[in-house]
Amino acid sequence: LPTFNSLAERVASQVIRGSSDNLNVPDESVDYIFADPPFGSNIYYADCSLLWETWLGTLTDESKEMVVSERRVDGPFKTLSDYSTMMSSAFQEMFRVLKPGRWATIEFNNSDGRVFEAIKKAVFDAGFQIVNMLLLDKKQKSFKQVRGAKGEDVVDKDVLFNLHKPAAVALEVRSEDR
Repeated sequence: LPTFNSLAERVASQVIRGSSDNLNVPDESVDYIFADPPFGSNIYYADCSLLWETWLGTLTDESKEMVVSERRVDGPFKTLSDYSTMMSSAFQEMFRVLKPGRWATIEFNNSDGRVFEAIKKAVFDAGFQIVNMLLLDKKQKSFKQVRGAKGEDVVDKDVLFNLHKPAAVALEVRSEDR
């Protein structure tokens, strides 16, 4: 079996820190995408990272954080519409960089059906085809999922969306066009 070091020598890889709606990657240059997008209003990522980011001397620009947030008094306020717009932009960018005929897997779930539908709409609007959706049971429950067993509305499994970028645009010829 190959070791990590031997694979790293043969496979070009790149770590990019930045916004998912501007990947700074050439068009149609990526073979596969795995993404775990923000779960709507379930986790406030900038808040969770505040200690580490302060220590590193760089803070998340909360205006670019893809969440639904009603919690701030003096800070950014994000609606479901804001979240949907930002997720659409991110999926369009994924579509742009993915090679034709290739695949993306998105891990996602949310107990709010509106948030779940916003993700599906963003996927379709970008041009992807949802080939299937599979349940992922991680077995080990998060703190929030354990609390959910006591009555809080929390999902205990994620959904894996297997997305396909068509290799070519399908041409539809109708009988009345002939």
